[in-house]
Amino acid sequence: MPSDFTGVGDLQDSVEATVNIIKNSTGDIVNGLSAKDISVRIFEDFASAWPWILVGLVLAMLVSMLFLLLLRFTAPVMVWVLIAGLLAAGAYGIWHCYWEYDNYKQLSASITDVGFTTNFSVYLQVQETWLAFLIIISVAEAVILLTLIFLRNRILIAIALIQEASKAIGHMMSCLLYPLVTFVLLLVCVAYWGTTALYLATSGNPIYRIVALNSSCSQINGSVDCDPE
Repeated sequence: MPSDFTGVGDLQDSVEATVNIIKNSTGDIVNGLSAKDISVRIFEDFASAWPWILVGLVLAMLVSMLFLLLLRFTAPVMVWVLIAGLLAAGAYGIWHCYWEYDNYKQLSASITDVGFTTNFSVYLQVQETWLAFLIIISVAEAVILLTLIFLRNRILIAIALIQEASKAIGHMMSCLLYPLVTFVLLLVCVAYWGTTALYLATSGNPIYRIVALNSSCSQINGSVDCDPE
């Protein structure tokens, strides 16, 4: 603390109290974010919620299997709906960027008035930013449209392949068990890693005790701690 504060009295005490509060708060935050506490909390959450996790996994598996089996009927609709949604999102982005650009252009909000700043939200209030977004989205939209025009036959072939793959899965249901085997093996690996990490995190500090090599020494019973350093 500078020497100028020594004659202030109450101000010095206030500053010291503030510094102590900041130190204590920082220590509490660091302790709350320690790896040991986080690992213990994660383990407790898994221990209390594992039935719901299993139910969620089973439901996800059933929904995924149903989705794969129904792809033979829904593949064309799904692909074209996704493509149409992508084009619609791009068109909305173009309109929104032009609307923002026109508004800030009428307000004469230019990047030259802002200059360089670390507050990036300021750059969203100038016309040049929205003009750049407008150009980027327009180019991306044009590329997607050209791709659809020139590769429409390839898209139809891809849809047919998805339908045939769904039919193959319907005739070979046993192939759906392979991801389950992989998942179980990964789960065992992650569980072993988590258990080992939790054991190491909760092991605490090492304790060194004085032990007599000669059993005839009755004064040393192995209950005295020591520091090997």
